[in-house]
Amino acid sequence: MENSSHKNFTGVLYKFLKEDQKIPTIWNNFHFIENIHEEASNWHNITIRSEKPLIREDMGSTNPHFFYKFLLRSSSNGKRFLLLSTHEELVGIFLELVKWRNYVQPANIKVYNLVKELTEKPDRYCLGIVYARVDGYCRSLRTISLYGADLAEAQLFRDILPKLVPFRTQLREVRTGSEILQVSFKGEVSFSYNNTNSLIEVDQALHFLTTHGFLIWEQG
Repeated sequence: MENSSHKNFTGVLYKFLKEDQKIPTIWNNFHFIENIHEEASNWHNITIRSEKPLIREDMGSTNPHFFYKFLLRSSSNGKRFLLLSTHEELVGIFLELVKWRNYVQPANIKVYNLVKELTEKPDRYCLGIVYARVDGYCRSLRTISLYGADLAEAQLFRDILPKLVPFRTQLREVRTGSEILQVSFKGEVSFSYNNTNSLIEVDQALHFLTTHGFLIWEQG
């Protein structure tokens, strides 16, 4: 099977709406599925084989089969999961294929609170990217994107932050400067999958978001 490494994956954090719902064992009926590594045992590498193209860029291809890569990180009880793929639209297609669409809802990530706290009180992570709405300028200025090694160290960023409503940000590891993942207020997550260590770093970042109260699972 083709290795999923060295690819950008994007997806969404979901929870099942009912307490008795969880990832069923029948999901092993996919054409290829494997645990990625014992050090990241909650991560699964999935390949779906389709006889027809599932995304626009494959339309018109004469290939007899199409293969699509997914990463799925399940909670220990199977009631919450992070589903990612190499193309954003494939996440919704996956939910349709396994008939989960009507039984799950995305998490909420308090991006504004996250950006504010990491600006005021730097922790293990710093801010590499911030996408934000801008209040008070009507249609003249609606959104702004800021990039840097550590945005909180820039006085300009601190000065304009009160006028911003961040909706997406990137976490970087302070010690190494590594880009760990991007998150949005809609529960969207994206990162570059380079090796098993990438997944462990994502696990740690999600744990940080949870323990600090930034990752919220609304009641169904």
